[in-house]
Amino acid sequence: MFRIEYLPPGSAWTPDAGTVGSFDGGWRAGRIHGAARFVRFLSHAGQAPEGQTYAANRQDGAFWLAEERFLQIKVRAEADLKRQPGAGPGRTPNRLAMYLRHEFRCLLAVRRDWTPSFDYLARLTIPHGESVVALIGKIKEQPVYSPAFPGEASAREAGLKLEGGLIQYVIWFDFPANVKARNWITSPLPV
Repeated sequence: MFRIEYLPPGSAWTPDAGTVGSFDGGWRAGRIHGAARFVRFLSHAGQAPEGQTYAANRQDGAFWLAEERFLQIKVRAEADLKRQPGAGPGRTPNRLAMYLRHEFRCLLAVRRDWTPSFDYLARLTIPHGESVVALIGKIKEQPVYSPAFPGEASAREAGLKLEGGLIQYVIWFDFPANVKARNWITSPLPV
């Protein structure tokens, strides 16, 4: 596991209201020391099932997950799928990708109108001896859709929510201490 050095208030940037609202119970600024690896789920450009069109997600976007946690959840998902009926050769990889997309949408609380799918991953590898500054905290539960989005009222009435709960690492690559970290991002990786 990587080392986090928590920083005094005011040592990082001031996040916007949307970022602050993504945390459950607040956040702390921390310097993450390498070697460390993080992943970010990305979506290709296209049209979502709800009809809206999207540009491709940015590889250097702000919201990241520790790769170690991603791999733990993936191993658990693989084991769960192997116990299910119809888990024969050749079927599990497709089912695994679908399972992971659903699982991570819930755990990361990514609303459907924010990003339609998780097509691939970007990886941020912080080398040994290097560091980045991040805002760190637990992900807050979110509704399935934003308030003005079609279908939001029926999803809310049905009690549908995205549970959140994982720890997120918000890394702003324009922050002076993080600019060089853009060069440490690789993509695409399969989900």
